[in-house]
Amino acid sequence: MERDCMKTLTRKQREIHQREEDILNVAREMLNTKGYLGLNMDRIAEALEYSKGTIYQHFSCKEEVLMALIINSSEKRTAMFARGAEFNGHTRERCTAIGCAAELFVRLYPDHFRVEQVLQLNSIWEKTSPERQKLLLACQTRCMNIVAGVVRDAIARRDLKLREGMTPEDMVFGMWSITFGGYSIISTSGPLAELGISDPFSSVTNNIQAMLDGFGWKPTSGEWNYEETVARVHREQPPCWQRGSEMTMRQITTKRFVVAASLVVLAVAAGWVSLNTGTAEQSTAAVDNEPLPVETVLAKQVDSYVTGRAYTGVIRARRDTVLSFERLGTVKAIYVDEGQRVEQGEVLAELDTRRLQVGRTRLESRRNEAAAMLAELVAGPRQETIDAAEANVDNLKAQLNLEKANLVRRESLLADSIIPQEEFDASMFGVQAAEARLEAAQRQLDELTAGTRQEKIDAQKAVLETLDAELSDVNIELEDSALLAPFAGTVSQRMVDEGAVIAAGAPIVQLVEDQALEAWIGLPVNVAARFEKGHSVELQVDGKSHPAVVKSLMPGLDAESRTRTVVFTFKEATGAVLVPEQVVRLRVESETEAQGFWLPTDALAAGPRGLWNCYSVVDGEVHQQLVEVLHTEGDRVLVRGTLVDGELIIASGTHRVVAGQQVRMLDQQSHATKPQPSQTQRKILMSNLFYRNPRLLALTICLILVSGLSAYMVLPRIEDPQMTKRVGLVRTVFPGASAERVESLVTEKLEKSLDEIEEIKLVTSTSLSGISSMIIELHDWVYEPDEIWSRVRDKLSDVEPELPVDAGIPQFEEAQMGAYGLIAALKWTGEGPPNFAIMGRLAEELQDVMQALPWTEQVDLFGERQEEIVVEIRPDQLATLGLSVVQVAEQLRASDAKVTAGQLRGEKGNFVFEVASELDSLERIRRTPVDFGSSGQTVLLADIADVRKAIANPPLNMAIIDGQPAVAVSALVESSRRIDLWSNAANEALEEFSKTLPRGVELKAVFDQAGYVNVRLSGLLFNLLLGAMAVMVVVLTLMGWQSALIVGVSLPLSALMVLTGMRLLGMPVHQMSVTGLIIALGLLIDNAIVMVDEVRSNLREGLKPPQAISESVRHLAVPLFGSTLTTALAFAPVALMPGPGGEFVGAIAISVILAISSSYFLAMTVVPTLAGLAQKIQRTTQSTRWWQDGVHNNRLRAGYIAVLDYLFARPYLPLMLGMLLPMFGFIQGRTLKEQFFPPADRDQFQIELELPSHAAIEQTRQAAMEVRDMVMAHERVQNVQWFVGESAPSFYYNLVERNKFTPQYAQGIVQMDSPERVEPLIRELQDELDERYAGMTVLVRKLEQGPPFDAPVELRLYGADLGKLRELSVAARKELSAVPGVIHVRDDLSETLPKLALRVDEEEARIAGLDHTAISQQLDYTLEGAVGGSLLEATEELPLRVRLVQASRGDLDRVASLELVSSQPGKSGFVPLSSVADIDLIPEQGTITRRNGRRNVTIQAYLTPGVLPSEVLGDFQRRLDASTFELPVGYALTVGGEAEARDDAVGNLMSTVGVLLVLMAATLVLSFGSFRAAAIIALVGVMSIGLGLAALWVFGFPFGFMSIIGTMGLVGVAINDAIVVLAAARGDEKAAVGDVIALRNVVVKATRHVLSTTITTIAGFTPLLIAGGQFWPPLAVAIAGGVSGATVLALLFVPSLHLVLVRMFQNPDEAVDPAAAPYSSGRRQTALAVESIG
Repeated sequence: MERDCMKTLTRKQREIHQREEDILNVAREMLNTKGYLGLNMDRIAEALEYSKGTIYQHFSCKEEVLMALIINSSEKRTAMFARGAEFNGHTRERCTAIGCAAELFVRLYPDHFRVEQVLQLNSIWEKTSPERQKLLLACQTRCMNIVAGVVRDAIARRDLKLREGMTPEDMVFGMWSITFGGYSIISTSGPLAELGISDPFSSVTNNIQAMLDGFGWKPTSGEWNYEETVARVHREQPPCWQRGSEMTMRQITTKRFVVAASLVVLAVAAGWVSLNTGTAEQSTAAVDNEPLPVETVLAKQVDSYVTGRAYTGVIRARRDTVLSFERLGTVKAIYVDEGQRVEQGEVLAELDTRRLQVGRTRLESRRNEAAAMLAELVAGPRQETIDAAEANVDNLKAQLNLEKANLVRRESLLADSIIPQEEFDASMFGVQAAEARLEAAQRQLDELTAGTRQEKIDAQKAVLETLDAELSDVNIELEDSALLAPFAGTVSQRMVDEGAVIAAGAPIVQLVEDQALEAWIGLPVNVAARFEKGHSVELQVDGKSHPAVVKSLMPGLDAESRTRTVVFTFKEATGAVLVPEQVVRLRVESETEAQGFWLPTDALAAGPRGLWNCYSVVDGEVHQQLVEVLHTEGDRVLVRGTLVDGELIIASGTHRVVAGQQVRMLDQQSHATKPQPSQTQRKILMSNLFYRNPRLLALTICLILVSGLSAYMVLPRIEDPQMTKRVGLVRTVFPGASAERVESLVTEKLEKSLDEIEEIKLVTSTSLSGISSMIIELHDWVYEPDEIWSRVRDKLSDVEPELPVDAGIPQFEEAQMGAYGLIAALKWTGEGPPNFAIMGRLAEELQDVMQALPWTEQVDLFGERQEEIVVEIRPDQLATLGLSVVQVAEQLRASDAKVTAGQLRGEKGNFVFEVASELDSLERIRRTPVDFGSSGQTVLLADIADVRKAIANPPLNMAIIDGQPAVAVSALVESSRRIDLWSNAANEALEEFSKTLPRGVELKAVFDQAGYVNVRLSGLLFNLLLGAMAVMVVVLTLMGWQSALIVGVSLPLSALMVLTGMRLLGMPVHQMSVTGLIIALGLLIDNAIVMVDEVRSNLREGLKPPQAISESVRHLAVPLFGSTLTTALAFAPVALMPGPGGEFVGAIAISVILAISSSYFLAMTVVPTLAGLAQKIQRTTQSTRWWQDGVHNNRLRAGYIAVLDYLFARPYLPLMLGMLLPMFGFIQGRTLKEQFFPPADRDQFQIELELPSHAAIEQTRQAAMEVRDMVMAHERVQNVQWFVGESAPSFYYNLVERNKFTPQYAQGIVQMDSPERVEPLIRELQDELDERYAGMTVLVRKLEQGPPFDAPVELRLYGADLGKLRELSVAARKELSAVPGVIHVRDDLSETLPKLALRVDEEEARIAGLDHTAISQQLDYTLEGAVGGSLLEATEELPLRVRLVQASRGDLDRVASLELVSSQPGKSGFVPLSSVADIDLIPEQGTITRRNGRRNVTIQAYLTPGVLPSEVLGDFQRRLDASTFELPVGYALTVGGEAEARDDAVGNLMSTVGVLLVLMAATLVLSFGSFRAAAIIALVGVMSIGLGLAALWVFGFPFGFMSIIGTMGLVGVAINDAIVVLAAARGDEKAAVGDVIALRNVVVKATRHVLSTTITTIAGFTPLLIAGGQFWPPLAVAIAGGVSGATVLALLFVPSLHLVLVRMFQNPDEAVDPAAAPYSSGRRQTALAVESIG
């Protein structure tokens, strides 16, 4: 199903799906091997060679990966449980089948089961996404439902009855607990047999069966043989449960595995060789046994098969209702009982209605009252009331008139002053009161006259209607107090009795319409689509068939089962036969088109990777056939595969037969079997297998071609090998602290925290003023550093609480190893000063563009300037307000609210509160109020400070491209990808991006590694082709055109096999791997030359091609295998070498080992076959031309034979002659100069510039620009790119970015027009710069090869006292500076920093309310500034820095007069800094270095180009011994630099030599069966070392690391010819016992292919010699020159020593038996065997 789903996906979706599968496979393997803590995303990315971003696109964290693994495991188990639930048997047998599935899951998928255990042991659930949590829950729910469904079936069939309150899920949980717990104990505990548990899996099964017996699940184990059920389950289900061809974890191969795998391949080849090299004397005649009788069936092909599947559902009533009352109350009566039949409308139960009756009476009374009131309102007021109101109005009018008359009288009396004013006022108030009473009476009369208001009538009507509604509600409740049957049916359950008080909706009775039943069955969507409404089917219930029709199809899918429900109605009345909830089954049959053969199940046997084997019988012989199972049906299976229609297949007893066995069919008579070939004949058949099967030969060659060319197209291509990131950097800031305080308070604590990590090789620390810097280096044997770096980070985090409060957090980063793929720069070309804000943001945009490219691992910026908002405060105004810089910064930070202020949570939505006061513009910042004083006064920030956007000054680093300010963008490419393809895409992206740039900004590509990769690889490939042509010319000259053609075929085939091997091992194409092919060029055809020469020699002697091939393979298999294996062992130390040196050169050895292994395979298979086939097309002619059989000279041959006769007659003479040149080499080797790796031949070099430590970055920039002008004055220099304040981006593979935030440092990249004559220019530039710049260090350095080191010559002095160390350093520097060739010497202690010391008068400071800490902090914030919030511009966040104006920060007098604010409560006012402290300029120790916890000083010497460090060290040691220099007790002097790196590399190289020498000796002894013969070969190997040293001395090369590798490779190459000659001598009957003539003939016969292999080896190295340079020629000279001398050893020294030893030790009892030797001729026996086969 999964494959079908995959077919429907798009290509991109399939890639994503496959990538996720790869991630899960690697994670599962990693989890099982390294545990939960060993699983991390970095390690997964490294194992799969994906970028970390790719992994995080699929999974956000490792817990997500783990959850996906668990889901995957659960899905597998669920699928197996589903098959178990479909087992054909009763319910408990189906449950047993599920138990078998559970056990098989643990057995077949132990890795999956262990992953699930991790979930139980680690709380990862809360760290995963809700989506994956839902997936896991859904999967577990399906699994639970499968088992619970079987339990429910058992309950429905009355096989099981659970206790009350227990659910099927409870029972499943019990079984789950027993199985999971038992299997967990089995998988995590040791052998349980000691505890008395012999078969733990059976114990789990027995406990489950006992549990089921306890539940009473029928039939019990006493009534049924469940062991037979288990056997039947395994017999009928294996094709479904057999482990499929799962994807396993991608193999993560290291160099050690590569070499081991190659040696294993050779060992397997040895077994094959031993099979082919036996003699007739060692073979035994085959015994003809009586054929085994077997039963067979005839295989008949079918085109389709019918499958049926049963789907389970349940019977449901059409209507099934639980009836209840709609109100609460007391049950008055229930008129029905369970099982009683009722009709529609019949009363089933009644509630007590007395309270409802009383309520209804009360409501009726209230309604009558309301109706009467309404009638009164409608009738209006009575006439009597109106008349009374009119009379009241008349009365009030009269009173008003009286009051008015009195007022007039009192007015006249008041005028005559008879009455007081108060009496008049009272009379006036009486008039007003009378008027008011009259007005109120009149309004009342008007209202009565108008009648009742309509509003009052409407309101009363509403009251009446409300009462009517309440009465209706009571009547409804009265009606609902009687429970009526909604349809005719049977009461299935009665829930309550009379008198019970029930709530509304409480169930009373359940009524089932049992006369009309339906079947509800869930079907898969595709199956349900086959049914339509009205479709007739047959349903099975308890084994009986019932006709039914489709009623309907539910529209949706069931959320749990993902099925669509189909509803069926029975055609016949089923009420008396069926009951609801019975299990019903629907069988659906479908015909599947598939061609195959039906076979008995017993005819199959387990095959490879989930396939199956069956056995056909042809002419009485058994042939194995491979098939896959398409369908299982009872005791037969449908298969397809390699069967043929009408073939006879063995029906049973397949375990008794094997392919090739003779059998007799039971229905046939016994007959004579075909004669069996003898053992010797079988070996001959194997040795000429490719000759007898030309199609096999063609297919093999095609496979090699296709796989090799495919590998060439997809293999990653890089310039140099990738090195493991074993270096980490830790930086910790401690502002204001001296170097001594940084050392004691920070550095020492960090060093001690790392002591427990044993993988750390070296910790080098540098304590500077205000900063601690540490370099951590891991051991060379560490190849997976991610876990160690994770532990380092943890240790650094643990030590944080112990650091001073003012110290920053230790910042760790891994040192970048390897060159960037592309370095581009945005430089300013516009008018006016550069706009770094524009360039910086464009650089970030370009960074995003580059990061989005496929295969981009990382993109970094160099020279980017930090934007910020600067608030420069005027000191006088700040003092006036009584504020400090930090107080202003804190107020700004308080005004910058960028956090949420809570949420409004309502029914209609949630809304986030946010204080809308963030600093969003410069104007908003300027308007910020600043509080001052104690009375709450404020002033705007703009009144006391200048606010502007600016670039951080001084900058931390700079980039200067083409002499212009710039920002560099450097992209790192994944090492597992082709950099040339990536570079094409990157350059297109740069071109498109450049089109969008504004005026004044230009984009330039500074460095493109792809160009160097193409040039380097093109040159090496050209050398490879040139070497191949030279080899072909040599073979043509010496052996003829046919031999040259056959040998020439082996060259590309071997090379393509090497490429295939490189692809399988994940090894990129780079200069080392290609060089390995060049080195192997002369070696890989040695086997082919020897084999072709041997086959042609046998053909000339009259043997037929099959006999000649078999004889040649038999004769040369062991010698060639021995020589191949010894050569592989000789190169193995290079491949097994740990550390950076091994990573750099190891690919050479791996390529060589792959090449010679491929060569041996071809020499044993393809090459002899082609030589035999060439005989068919060779023309018969009397004359022989040189181009047919090679150059021949009879005179030369005769002379050569005469020389051999003379020398072999005096065997000690060639022994002495052979030892002269090796001894000369050993003597002269002591005079060879030592070297690690030579410099690189490249059109680039670097300039390092270092000013005094207190220099500002602007000074460094100016010095860099001056140096640039001087360098650019030279014609051959094309450009100089500078990076100031930090190391340049790594543009070469072994450059380490060690300097960051170092204002006095700059590094320049110098681009030349060509790599020729770079060294003289470097010398010239160095002299010019040294003469002009005496106050700074300028180093012009050529790029180095090999592992990185800081300086060519390093001396380290260890001791506790810095003063003594400085004294010793000065003395050592004096002697080192006097050594010729030394241009610069520097150390860590020679420089002291000028420091402004603040001497605080503590008493005055206390009086002013200050202390040392407060003064330091205020001064720091005032000068450097304090960050007070930030400003957001789109996606850019600009920090807000508050500080004094620049003039006040850069003037010492103004700094001394700065006003300090008291930090104590109650103290106010300002104190000038000068009143509490004095400022002095004092010297301070600038640097304290430590190495693995010991104080030390490192003295570094830089040399004139071309001067070897070993010479300088030797001269220095002699000067030091002659001087008065003496180390005190407790002090030590060691050597570092190139010498230390060389010693470490050589030590790593030699670490495995001892073991490999033993293996080589064992190979020789086992190959020859003689210690003396092995000793001869070993002596040749030792003498070949002397030959290599002699060659190096003759050509004047130093003894460097490449020379060592060449010499080790020479040992394996040199002994090849010696093995061939010695094997031929021991294989000849007469030569083996010391016959001189026979020995001479053997040597003459071997001379042609010995000379051929020697000359071809030299020709193969010729391109490396012609190419020149300093890197490859030492290796080529050591091997090629040594091989030349080794030819003399093979042809003269080895036969002579063999002759001497035979004469010295041989006696009649010890005579060599040629027939017993593994390489003896046996030609006559072979010929007879071939004839008997023919």
